[in-house]
Amino acid sequence: MMLEENYFIKSKTVLIIFLITVFAFVLRVIDLDVRAIHHDESLHALYSWVFMKEMTYIHDPMTHGPFQIHIIALFYRFFGDSDFVTRLPSAVFGTFLVITPLFFRRWLGNYGVILASLFFALSPSLLYYSRFARNDIFIALWTVLIICSILRYREKRNFVWLLVLSAALALSFTTKETTFLTAAIILLYLSFLLTYRLICVNAEYSSLSPLKLIYVLILSPFLWVITLLMPMKRFRLRVLLDDPDYDLFVILGTLTATQLAAAVTIPIAWLAITISDESMGFIKFSVIAILLLGVLCVGLYWNYRKWLICFALFGAIYFLLFTSLLTNLNGFESGIWGSLDYWIDQQDVQRGEQPWFYYIVMLPIYELFLIVIGFFGSGYFLLKKDQNSIFLTWCFLGTFISLSLAGEKMPWLLVHLTVPLVFLASKVLGNLLDNNVYLLRESYTIPTITKLFVPVFLVAITIIFMSAVSLRVNFSNASIPTEPLIYTQTSPDLKIVLDQIEAIQSEKGSPIYIETASALSWPWAWYLRDYNVKYVTGDYFSLIDFSTRPILITNKYSIPGSMLETLQYARRVQYRHRSWFDESNYRSITLNSLSEKISDGSLLFDGVHFLLYQADESSVGSLYGEAYLPR
Repeated sequence: MMLEENYFIKSKTVLIIFLITVFAFVLRVIDLDVRAIHHDESLHALYSWVFMKEMTYIHDPMTHGPFQIHIIALFYRFFGDSDFVTRLPSAVFGTFLVITPLFFRRWLGNYGVILASLFFALSPSLLYYSRFARNDIFIALWTVLIICSILRYREKRNFVWLLVLSAALALSFTTKETTFLTAAIILLYLSFLLTYRLICVNAEYSSLSPLKLIYVLILSPFLWVITLLMPMKRFRLRVLLDDPDYDLFVILGTLTATQLAAAVTIPIAWLAITISDESMGFIKFSVIAILLLGVLCVGLYWNYRKWLICFALFGAIYFLLFTSLLTNLNGFESGIWGSLDYWIDQQDVQRGEQPWFYYIVMLPIYELFLIVIGFFGSGYFLLKKDQNSIFLTWCFLGTFISLSLAGEKMPWLLVHLTVPLVFLASKVLGNLLDNNVYLLRESYTIPTITKLFVPVFLVAITIIFMSAVSLRVNFSNASIPTEPLIYTQTSPDLKIVLDQIEAIQSEKGSPIYIETASALSWPWAWYLRDYNVKYVTGDYFSLIDFSTRPILITNKYSIPGSMLETLQYARRVQYRHRSWFDESNYRSITLNSLSEKISDGSLLFDGVHFLLYQADESSVGSLYGEAYLPR
């Protein structure tokens, strides 16, 4: 009877999640192409389109890993090239994310699984980047699979989950460089646990002395040294070899180590050593070879059969994607060296120039109840020493700290913070519902009904907040950046000008010249991909043969007055090319001004006012362009 009841509950849970998934997919694809293609999206779209047509793609770390280019090109092959199809892979993978809580059912419980699925579907930041052609929603899925494989392998030590871990890690490295941070955070967690077990065998956490704790904290980052020495007889420590966490540490550590060759540039830069290109080529080859030899020795000693299978799976995925299905063999070097090398260089660039408290500002605006319920509510499970809650809290804190310290802080990185918060909030609320529903079944009284009211209220207010903010960001305000999540966006005006250009081209076939200053050529390069377009600097306009009645697209006032007579055939259309959110308010915050705002209540008032009304459209910054079109 109990088995039948459990089967019924499980089937009902799966059915509810299926319905949530269908709802999530509709939410992600409806009006998917209404918003004009963003500058970054247009790069991904054009490179994918060229790859689909000509099977040529050369990996460039500027656009991150090659996975996104390949998956968009595949969708173009089946569904044609358009704005809608460009964003469709993000929508599909964002929908897959909604299903993943089923893998965590034993930990989350039935209510927790349903809530996690619903939160993944409704989260403002996850929904926005599920409707945006960027790498981050793919990374979110790979991260969940990495976390899942770690938790499930620790339960039953099933080799299948090591294969899932290897595949997800390979896909993650071929998608975006934030994988280095994710891998480092997880490896530090595993190394801390393993070091604790080495130093304090058979000891309880509660009996851990301050001195031993200091030993653990100091030695845990260097567990990899012990791992390298394991093949030596004196260091054959069975305590580690029999531990499932050590299996995970070896697989995750050795596969990640293959990607760390470019880290040698950090001490070279610190020491200000000048190295010739020829010598750097030798250094690259030597460091990569040493790393591969080191991980080979560790992996073969640990378990040569399992490790070789995991390494082969990781390597096959990695090699095929970075070489663009064997059409660009140099892509292997740009992946194994160039990805980390470019990412290290970008830390000094500090693109975005955001303050250190950027995510402290962003999280309450878009994920208010997830952060309040998930992070602070999970303290209860930390006290109960719930290992999965400890792990996910570690993941959130590690990601939050590392992203806050990183040189580049951007709104799309909010995705990486939201994923662990969804699981933590779902665990808290799901556990409250499970306990109180059980009490209600045992005793249908006023006190038990009152206790159930608290979690039901928290769930309801969380869903209402998420729904309201998601609809606002993704539909009401999607085209005009009146809030920081949108950051910068191509103006709807551009599509109006595009319609006029296409109408002229269908009749006259005029040549098109686009000025490249201020990155004006993007996203025009995507929208005008089928036309004869030349991208030129401003001084080239004086060399154009105007008898051909060309179309000109320039920055505002780029055309000098002396040339206007030559352009008498044309009508000048001024348009807003792109807009961006005004960040001056929160960037100007100091500790003194913050304390004043807290004491006089203006901080709370300003926050509520922004949640209700957002910024005024007149406050957004804009880049204006001009189009000269034949009459």
